[in-house]
Amino acid sequence: MRRNKHHIKSFIYIESRVETINNQTVALVANHLNKTNSKWAVGGSLLLKQRDIINQVNDMDIIVHRDGVNQILGELVKLGEERVVTPLDPYATTYYYEFNILDLSMDVMGEFKIRHEDGVYVLPFEEQQIEFYDVEGVDVPFCTLESWYILYQLIPGREKKVAMIENYFKLNGVKHPSILENAINNALPKRVIERIQPLIEKVV
Repeated sequence: MRRNKHHIKSFIYIESRVETINNQTVALVANHLNKTNSKWAVGGSLLLKQRDIINQVNDMDIIVHRDGVNQILGELVKLGEERVVTPLDPYATTYYYEFNILDLSMDVMGEFKIRHEDGVYVLPFEEQQIEFYDVEGVDVPFCTLESWYILYQLIPGREKKVAMIENYFKLNGVKHPSILENAINNALPKRVIERIQPLIEKVV
């Protein structure tokens, strides 16, 4: 896949492999979405699996730049069935769609937002880096682990994953401290800021 030259500086390419029960489907989806030249990336459980944090992946979360939502949807409807759903609290995501592609459940989200006790956190996806990994010979873009470390702290019932990511950071270090630094100024509750701060200070 050839990426536009003006996008290259915001991407990090990593030679590796994702091993999941849905590898072929992931590669198929990525191949189609890459054709749109829109900014998109995998997050959620598949991101954690890529980092060997978890072993089982049941679905695929895709974050999309708001300017590429229509192009992304246009490719996905060629591959599978869209399910009409309404995101429940605490999600306040502007663009939200669900698909079923070759038995793989997929959430597609643009302008990902989560309500919390002190306001609404908006994932600054447009400004963040993307890391590419090889899946069945296809370049698949992934969100940064730091961005989902923040999101999981705001999603109810994800404390186990938060602790797993913290353990990963303890063993491997924080790769993108600037994402954590910028998040502190982006409408996060005090409890999350206090949890992020030590990681930033450790890097500094």
